[in-house]
Amino acid sequence: MNDPQQGDDATHQGFDPALVDDGDLTDSGNESEDSQQAVNFQGDCLKACEPPFRDRREAAFRRKQRIRRLRAHLASARERLSYTWREELAKRLLDQRTALEYGKIVKMATWEENGSYTYLHPGLKLRGPSKADLKQYEKWNKWMAKFKAERQARQPATGSDLNSRLPVQVLGRILRNLLVFDGRPIHVVSRLDPHYGPDPGLVNGNESIQTDRGAGLRLLNRFHIGNASFSLTCEMPPQVLLAPLSVCKQWNYIGSNLFYSLNNFCFSSLGE
Repeated sequence: MNDPQQGDDATHQGFDPALVDDGDLTDSGNESEDSQQAVNFQGDCLKACEPPFRDRREAAFRRKQRIRRLRAHLASARERLSYTWREELAKRLLDQRTALEYGKIVKMATWEENGSYTYLHPGLKLRGPSKADLKQYEKWNKWMAKFKAERQARQPATGSDLNSRLPVQVLGRILRNLLVFDGRPIHVVSRLDPHYGPDPGLVNGNESIQTDRGAGLRLLNRFHIGNASFSLTCEMPPQVLLAPLSVCKQWNYIGSNLFYSLNNFCFSSLGE
């Protein structure tokens, strides 16, 4: 039996629990600076102290493993949050010698924007634009430029004009015919067009690209109605499709509820 005058078994054998490493990694992350001290248990302390000490070492080892996994995950997350596709696309638009191929930039943008380059919704079929597509796209761009100018020049819609005084039933039917597509899915697409590179004149001026290193470049955002193949670049811009929502507050309120609640939307990835 131990002499009570000698105190605790662990202490009288030269074992101080306060000196045991708790298993946390050091700031430097160097394992050589983060190891448990070797302890030689003897006598009664072998039974009393060794099991909890072993459990403590195992718990410390598990903590170290978890910290390593978290640090690796954090490093990977930081790398993913580093968007590089805009700068690379700017180089491409400026025809710089160090620019990547456009196909690689498309893959880079898709990955960095949390999308999938390989897997698409079964009903989403992208293709290159035809001559008719390009002509229609040019018309839409002219319309949007004119619409934007007129919208900036006019007074904000107050909801007191003739359109807002239409009976709600009539207004609802009008907006439903414009914004609800029964039986047809609406594909939500937000990515670069893999079949047709962006026109710097339509996306951003060369001078601006040189100044902001492509910070103003954006993905193509489109609503595609149905499952027919289409050109992502030349698909109807959402500003055209949703133009009725900008008439006044009442149209916006009723039209938004109809569009987003009565249609079936399809997504190919979380990024969209």
